[in-house]
Amino acid sequence: MTQNRAKALTGIVFVVILAVALTTQAAIITNGLVGRWIFNEGYGITANDSSGQGNNGTLSGAAGFITNDPLKRSVLNFYGISGVVTYPYTTTLQPFAGTICVWVKPDVAEQADIVRLDTNLLIRTNMAGNYYAYDLRVTSTGQLVGMLANDDPKTGPRQPQITVSTAANTVPVGQWTHVAMEWDGTSAFYVLVNGKLAGKTTYYPNPTEGLSYHGQYPLKAAAANYDYGNGFLEYTGELSDLRVYSRALTSKEIYGIATGGQ
Repeated sequence: MTQNRAKALTGIVFVVILAVALTTQAAIITNGLVGRWIFNEGYGITANDSSGQGNNGTLSGAAGFITNDPLKRSVLNFYGISGVVTYPYTTTLQPFAGTICVWVKPDVAEQADIVRLDTNLLIRTNMAGNYYAYDLRVTSTGQLVGMLANDDPKTGPRQPQITVSTAANTVPVGQWTHVAMEWDGTSAFYVLVNGKLAGKTTYYPNPTEGLSYHGQYPLKAAAANYDYGNGFLEYTGELSDLRVYSRALTSKEIYGIATGGQ
């Protein structure tokens, strides 16, 4: 092989590699993306929002970035009950229909909120209290649980939260698992694990808001919250690539995020 031909082939290989890299970057699903926090900062107390919405989060307490995770390298680590990331109040994180997805690696088997947005009113029943507009949590038995505020005037007073969950041992301790919850704005409510449907139920959407958003509550990740009968719920472990979409992603899209990083 001549030297010129070798150089030409080297150039072609470089172009192909570059094209693949650019294609991979372009494959990130941005339609409806209203918040994305990769957690690859490595230091500091700011979790930067790469969605373009400017919803940067602030770390406090026992929370910090680490760069030595064997699989994902730079991630967010919660190592105590005071650890939390708080995002500024904004209606962009109150979608009518939505998807919440994130990579989780819990350190211990405990019931804990991963991501939540609070509300103080079930709007259509006019019932005040401390509720979740939406919440994604893991249990001590490794179940993934999604929760929505119940805006059904008939069932809301006796069942203020709609819950959907997976089988036990779905989210193992010490392993990375991709988890997601989706509500479609009409009636369907899902939880998904590693890109696959793992639980499904129905919910009653608010006709104007989508969910019972009330009060200017910030989105929080791994926030300790007192739950009657369960004590303080505090996620300890690692998180990576938290996303909020203002629509229910398709099954193909969720699978692409979980398996290909789209």
